[in-house]
Amino acid sequence: MTARARVRDPRGTSAAGGPGGTSAAGGPREASGTPGARVARGRGVRGRAELLALLAGGLALTLTACGGDSGGDDAKPAPKVSGGYVPQPVGHDMAAGFFVVTNKGGADRLTSVTSPLAEEVTLHSTENGQMREQDSFAVPAHGRLDFARGGNHLMFEGLRHTPKRGETVTVTLHFATSGAVKAVLPVKETTYQPPSAGETQDKQ
Repeated sequence: MTARARVRDPRGTSAAGGPGGTSAAGGPREASGTPGARVARGRGVRGRAELLALLAGGLALTLTACGGDSGGDDAKPAPKVSGGYVPQPVGHDMAAGFFVVTNKGGADRLTSVTSPLAEEVTLHSTENGQMREQDSFAVPAHGRLDFARGGNHLMFEGLRHTPKRGETVTVTLHFATSGAVKAVLPVKETTYQPPSAGETQDKQ
């Protein structure tokens, strides 16, 4: 029996290809253990790591942006004074004041009120017919604080002049976080009652 000769590549490798030779398709071939193959694998690993880092960074930015619009209790307070008035006082020493504080931000606290009308302005609450002086009032987040007849109210003590109907009284509300907020309260007749929310909507 004649032995079949093995065809060898002129460059010293078999047609099937081997380390350092060529593949059957004729192109260069890198063995898995060669330095070139290890470099290629390293580049692939680094590429995947960079892609994951970019994805993680984008996710973090998205979460931060979403968190910034949460509007939670830790948001910046935004108190606004409206619906205020001072009934024309009967006497010459004291007057009362009423208003509404609406807040579209985080929680705050009304700590004091000042006015050029009086030597002192104090905060009061009324519960079960009993009037009590208060040091401060909480302003809830995304809520309101009402100063109305029969409830919370201001007392102007030591009037520098007696306010008359048609005049205005300037007050400055001092908040723990928001600072000073000015408001102008018109002087109404002694028995004035502001319209309710329902009556205001009916007129609109």
